[in-house]
Amino acid sequence: MLKKNLPIVIIFLLLLISVITYFYTNSKGTLSSKVADFASKDLSDVNRIAVKNHNSYFILYKNEDSWSYNTSFHVKPTIISLCYRIFSQVEIKSPLNKEYSLKVAEKLEHDGTEIKLCNKKKILKHFFIWADSLTRNTYMMMAGQAVPFIVSVPSIDGNFAALFLKDSSFWRDLTLLHYLPGQIKSIQIEQPANPKQSFKLEISKSGKIAMTDFMGKEQKINKDALGAFLYCFKNVSASAFLDNNSELLKAIKMKTPLYTISISDFNGDTKNFKIFSKEKDNFSSTKKENNFDKNFCYVLINNKDLAIVKYVAIDPVTRDLEFFLQK
Repeated sequence: MLKKNLPIVIIFLLLLISVITYFYTNSKGTLSSKVADFASKDLSDVNRIAVKNHNSYFILYKNEDSWSYNTSFHVKPTIISLCYRIFSQVEIKSPLNKEYSLKVAEKLEHDGTEIKLCNKKKILKHFFIWADSLTRNTYMMMAGQAVPFIVSVPSIDGNFAALFLKDSSFWRDLTLLHYLPGQIKSIQIEQPANPKQSFKLEISKSGKIAMTDFMGKEQKINKDALGAFLYCFKNVSASAFLDNNSELLKAIKMKTPLYTISISDFNGDTKNFKIFSKEKDNFSSTKKENNFDKNFCYVLINNKDLAIVKYVAIDPVTRDLEFFLQK
């Protein structure tokens, strides 16, 4: 009986394979770009990345030499590089059978992350991504197709879809200062508790330097000391930004800063920083000398963003006037 029906079984299987192949492929015999066109060979035209899921909705905007998160702050370059790797190197690991495909497609639309890669005129890519914690597989599906695939990215192990579930603090670039000496037009440092050590430094485009004390009197300075000081503005980073902490921000603003620093560059931009001591118990009513953190301080940026910074990172840019005076 089996031998008699074997030709029929073989014909049925061949037809089934043909239907599946037609469903997943185009006329050239390759996976249809409509259902499987995930990877982007060229991302140079992408200037917006929209990310939407149950946790958040945000847009990454490409600037001249960086990316910003909802135009609020700069994004870590390393995270953007990771996104580029995912978008350009993602590969299809395997398709799914019809029954499981429908379940995963529903999961992708309801529990996954929707991502749009856009240029100035249109959406270049539009897809969903989701990772199953049980199977440890990552799935992707082109929007409007309902045909999911198991995907992977070479050299990236684990759940790379989780990247797009992170909150804003994960994306935020921790850089506070990044100036080359030739970019700085002026620096003013004030010490409320020791005003005689306050000063203002002005540098012209031709390189002429003038430093004045808190009374406005010009001072003769050591150029080697100045060069070492300006070099310290090349890279100063925070340990963390304290977003969504309005009570702490309000309390900080009521205190007297240790230092106030104002920096202007030749592009016309000015940044203001206020440095405050950090109490170990976050401003408790107990006032003890040993209550202050010896390793970290608070830094208020432009009177709106609050960060925790290591003293060892910020100290080199908080020099006294005495540091520069010729001896």
